[in-house]
Amino acid sequence: MDESDFIFSKITEKLFDDAVVSVMKNIEKKSWAIFAVYDIRERLAAKGFSHGNMKIIEFCSAKNADMVLTKNPFISICMPCRISVFETDGKTIISSMKPLAMGSFFKGIEKTDIEEVDIGIKEIIDNAI
Repeated sequence: MDESDFIFSKITEKLFDDAVVSVMKNIEKKSWAIFAVYDIRERLAAKGFSHGNMKIIEFCSAKNADMVLTKNPFISICMPCRISVFETDGKTIISSMKPLAMGSFFKGIEKTDIEEVDIGIKEIIDNAI
């Protein structure tokens, strides 16, 4: 298996902060809820570690969350969805886990149950770049 089996990832020409805002706007366009934005560089710096820019945006589609949680509450360990925006080697990257890859590990969760979220996350990333 390869990382690409589990990860959507795109390089953007946008500056880091602009990419974060673009991801957030595209999540909101889908009427999905943003729960939190974590500044990983800032949090690690507070502990004495030095890393480049990285923010993780947590969000959720309530309709889809309700459906899969009803079928198997253990899927909650993969929730809420996250998109990471980070800089590496002078590039700004936008990436997320593929819900279809994660959902296959849970009994009672069918591919059709999570396709909408999988497609939605890919669209958010594609539109954010």
